[in-house]
Amino acid sequence: MLVPLWYVYMDGALFFSTSSRSSKMKHLKRDPRVCCLIEEGEQWLDSKAVVISCEAHFVDAASEEATSHRAQSKQKYAAFRPEMKKAPGVTQQYCSTETSLIKLIPKEREVRSWYNRKIKGFA
Repeated sequence: MLVPLWYVYMDGALFFSTSSRSSKMKHLKRDPRVCCLIEEGEQWLDSKAVVISCEAHFVDAASEEATSHRAQSKQKYAAFRPEMKKAPGVTQQYCSTETSLIKLIPKEREVRSWYNRKIKGFA
């Protein structure tokens, strides 16, 4: 299953939060193996990405990591967060559910990347 999500990179790992009742949580509890694709670039030539094979770990909500994640996520995504008062009721209800914090730890030697400008003949 491929799912876009907001994440924070800190201390060599990727962190994201999700509803504790989400399909993502059910899948991660069953199988903690995760593959992440992080990409950027507006034009094909400027496209670059990293693919990371990771193992998911559940983080205690009262931990220092969780506190740091909340602060960094709030800052990183401040301009993108919708006003919940204006959101449909179903969205408000979903966003008010309990969340869990997931830490994705990259597996050693399982990080791959590319940058289209490095392709011979295109640069």
